[in-house]
Amino acid sequence: MKRFSVVLGMLAIGMCVRAFAAEADPPEKSGRAPKQERAKAVRAVTMRASQITGMAVHNPQGKTLGSVDDIVIDPRSGRVRYAALSYGGFLGFGDTLVAVPWEAFTVQKVPDRDEYNLVLNATEEQIKDATGFDRANWPNFADPELAKQLDAHYGIERRRPRGGVDVRVGPGGVDVDIKPPRP
Repeated sequence: MKRFSVVLGMLAIGMCVRAFAAEADPPEKSGRAPKQERAKAVRAVTMRASQITGMAVHNPQGKTLGSVDDIVIDPRSGRVRYAALSYGGFLGFGDTLVAVPWEAFTVQKVPDRDEYNLVLNATEEQIKDATGFDRANWPNFADPELAKQLDAHYGIERRRPRGGVDVRVGPGGVDVDIKPPRP
């Protein structure tokens, strides 16, 4: 019983720390849209990859920046890491692909329709200045230097885990991992 209480206490602490960290992250540092724009953003939605590919991407002013050509998924975590944004060209010919970190996008519901838009807080110049690639020569998205370059280009700041407690609750029980701080 005492062990169960300790685990529940650690779980509660972990959830509080995570919630506090999410609220304390200022929008201008995280790459997220300003608070007024986030208010219009969809909070909880799931989408199929087939719904995302081909989707138009707009900036907050409504200007079309391009469309999602493909998405890059991290196979270890199962999370979407990047969207390959296609811009320029005509009907898929002469276009350029640029990688955009998934965290740079917000999803917004189209008023009075059962559709969604991807919004990227970027200018046309920022997209044109990004390092592009073609369909036959994709970059190595596992390269940490590429990730740093893309994050910097789109103003994304990632927090590196510095240790702590990781608590997972599943059908088999509670799993608690204590990670030492990184040097």
